[in-house]
Amino acid sequence: MERNKHLIKIKLIFGIFIFLLGIIINFISSNYIYYEFNTLNFPKNPDIILDLFTKPHPNYMFFAEILLVICIFLFLFINYKDKNTIIEFLIIIGIFNVLRGLLIPVTILGGLNPVSFLAEYNTFAYGLFPSGHTAIPLAIYFTSKIKKLLFLPFCIVIPLFILISQQHYTIDIIASVIFVYSIKSFYDKNIR
Repeated sequence: MERNKHLIKIKLIFGIFIFLLGIIINFISSNYIYYEFNTLNFPKNPDIILDLFTKPHPNYMFFAEILLVICIFLFLFINYKDKNTIIEFLIIIGIFNVLRGLLIPVTILGGLNPVSFLAEYNTFAYGLFPSGHTAIPLAIYFTSKIKKLLFLPFCIVIPLFILISQQHYTIDIIASVIFVYSIKSFYDKNIR
């Protein structure tokens, strides 16, 4: 029993570390892109799905971010006693953010203007690939052991709102699904 508590504490520290590392790497990558290329106006890349929407609808992004916050708090409220589930979520999102931070400088996609709670911080304007907004509800869905179906609508609606508001390219959202599923599989085989 004592050994199990010690192991959970080590995993929690690792989860928090990898989560913070991912945030730091994302921040550094986004700042690098912003300060290196902020005078350039990247053209919008063609996207068959985005081209279906004639004009951006930034209000949908606002709703997507509100839904994302609700999803996170609901997840934490439901799983507050299950430390292993929260640790798993932290590690999966942490690994995702580390990969995302490494990919941002090599996948500069322009032409989309971020409208969000962080809109005044232009450093996030070029950090699109893969979509973090899509990754968080998916990670919550994959790690939830109870009331899993409760989070499925978030996994559908948030990416849809992000597409409608033209905040991410379609490839950003598809890549997030693949990344989160792959990281979850890696976690189950190697870390759990």
